[in-house]
Amino acid sequence: MLISFTGAQSSGKTTLLHHWSECQNHWNVIPEVTRKLKRQGFEINDDSGNYIDTQIAILTDHLNNIFSYTDHPEQWTDMDTILDRCIVDGFIYTRYFRMEGKVDEFTDKMFSRMLKRYISKYDYIFYTSPYDVALINDGERSMSESFRNRIIRLYEELILDKYPNVFVLEGSVETRYNKMIEIMYNE
Repeated sequence: MLISFTGAQSSGKTTLLHHWSECQNHWNVIPEVTRKLKRQGFEINDDSGNYIDTQIAILTDHLNNIFSYTDHPEQWTDMDTILDRCIVDGFIYTRYFRMEGKVDEFTDKMFSRMLKRYISKYDYIFYTSPYDVALINDGERSMSESFRNRIIRLYEELILDKYPNVFVLEGSVETRYNKMIEIMYNE
């Protein structure tokens, strides 16, 4: 099984992933790709004028995760995989950067095509609602409320209620975790 979290910055994805890991320790856990790329020198957040290279690197990592954990199930027969972020996140942020003139039309269209083609490879995508999580400075994420709010609106306009494998999680970490279990194992 391949599942992922998605959502705006500071919406509880990583916190929920850590809780999941403690409760479901037999899962293969893949951290988000963006912070790894930042450590490699790519620009993230909304601080640069050009994000083409960053978004293409993000797309490459998301596709690698899809192909690694869905196309070779014999390698993962005893390990389901959970991702901190997925191709949905890359699509949303790329769209935002396109609207801001920070990626070109080709990069935006490439993400759109890859999202449509591969979103069904995820068994479940859990959108973590930002409305009950404060924007907290972790030293890496953008602290701009305006940036975060525009990202949230894009999720609401382009993703939520559009794909049958995307589910909204709200409330405390424990409430979100229990909702995931209910959706995955009682559907």
